[in-house]
Amino acid sequence: MTRSHKRWLVVLAALLLVDMADLNNQHSYTGAVPGPQGHRHPLLSPFDIVPAADGWIALAAPNDGRWRRLCELIDRPDLRDDSGLATNELRVSRRDEVFDALAAWTSGRTKEEVLARLGGQVPVGAVRDVAEIVADPRVAARDMLVELEHPGTGRRYQVAGQPMKFSRTPARPTRRAPLLDEDGEKVRAEVAGPHGSETPR
Repeated sequence: MTRSHKRWLVVLAALLLVDMADLNNQHSYTGAVPGPQGHRHPLLSPFDIVPAADGWIALAAPNDGRWRRLCELIDRPDLRDDSGLATNELRVSRRDEVFDALAAWTSGRTKEEVLARLGGQVPVGAVRDVAEIVADPRVAARDMLVELEHPGTGRRYQVAGQPMKFSRTPARPTRRAPLLDEDGEKVRAEVAGPHGSETPR
């Protein structure tokens, strides 16, 4: 409670607590102790990272309706009509086969070709490297790349902007980190105060 009698909600989200939602579900329902599983979802299929001709694609269609639609989009009616793949539980039990079928289709196409075909139909997205990310116009539009000078290099470097945007208190890096002891004299003077007999070390 503040002096103005306003209540504030403080949100604490530790990664351990977030992971509990997934890990405990597996342990509680199946008794399994999950180990490393890569990019795959342990309880959903397809829900994976599949290869493209020029990189990787994140693809998820565990919902039975979306699975059937995905099969149609990649021209695999045989998968759509396979009763052994009709439900998510069945597909999880045959996840390697599902992965291989999808990878066979995506690996012969570029990321943009895959997105053009599947986008808006099933959950899909390109896995982008850092060069692709910084070149994305949406990153610039969100003010996430800020150029700052750095002494001795003769150039300016890009640093990450503030990911959280506030309408009343916009945050944006305005200067680089100081060099070793660059502000030392000023800081020591402030610590010593106006009547300091000596500069603290």
